[in-house]
Amino acid sequence: MGPECTPAARDNFEFHRTINYIHLSYDNKQYAHSWNIKQYDHSWNIKQYYHSWNIKQYYHNWNIKQYYHS
Repeated sequence: MGPECTPAARDNFEFHRTINYIHLSYDNKQYAHSWNIKQYDHSWNIKQYYHSWNIKQYYHNWNIKQYYHS
């Protein structure tokens, strides 16, 4: 039996496997978080775009009404 079969070595391996798993799940959460922020910014930009477009449409229609009214 080699030293890698000792209980201490096995515990050490389990410990490092657990730490690696924690880091992996943390990285996934970070990635998901940054992805959500990107998604949020994307949807916010779309809303902003439509909002400004609606304002332009509104003013355009209002100017047409003003033009015909005068």
